[in-house]
Amino acid sequence: YTDYQKAREIIDRGKGTTHVKGMCTAPDGQPIFNVTVKINEQDLQTTTDVDGIYIQKPEAPATITLTASGDGLQSQTTPPFEVKKGESIIKNFVLLPTPTP
Repeated sequence: YTDYQKAREIIDRGKGTTHVKGMCTAPDGQPIFNVTVKINEQDLQTTTDVDGIYIQKPEAPATITLTASGDGLQSQTTPPFEVKKGESIIKNFVLLPTPTP
């Protein structure tokens, strides 16, 4: 039975769609709409919906970084991380307002 589970896990990973998804919020936990989330190593970007949620479908396998940015917000970039084919990864952002001079 254990061998069956391991074999199934390997087969299922390749069939699934690779996703990187998450939420962009303010420090108080409120979702932020229309934040651009870009995969820096690939020509992919999207924006958050009204609930602050984004979904990216990177080419995998790869090592990537994400940058979240928006008007009046400080940009934030993740450390590099690996995505494997069929994997779903969650990367959330807490974005601070741009300081006023």
